[in-house]
Amino acid sequence: MRKTLARVLHIVLCLLFMGTLLAQETTSEIRGTVTDQNGPVASATVTALHVPTGTRYATTTRKDGRYNLPNLRVGGPYQLTISFVGYKTETQDSITLILEQKFNAYFTLTPE
Repeated sequence: MRKTLARVLHIVLCLLFMGTLLAQETTSEIRGTVTDQNGPVASATVTALHVPTGTRYATTTRKDGRYNLPNLRVGGPYQLTISFVGYKTETQDSITLILEQKFNAYFTLTPE
């Protein structure tokens, strides 16, 4: 009876702490907005290149010009590039991400 009770208690404790173990964050995020002289730019291409590995992460801006690139590898350097037809391509270099960081990068595009 004692062994059974001990096993049940052990299982209950493991289940209680499992959620904590699974909730560990191991990535970072880059987010921001893209605008021009008239306001937000929708559908601009946002690309983050993890320089050491050559891994590319890409997305497009939403209607309000906002974007986010979640689940990025920690470290760097990253090169962030924003492009849209009719505008000069904008780049930000040497971005280094730390664990659980939400790095903000805001861009204002200029016509080409």
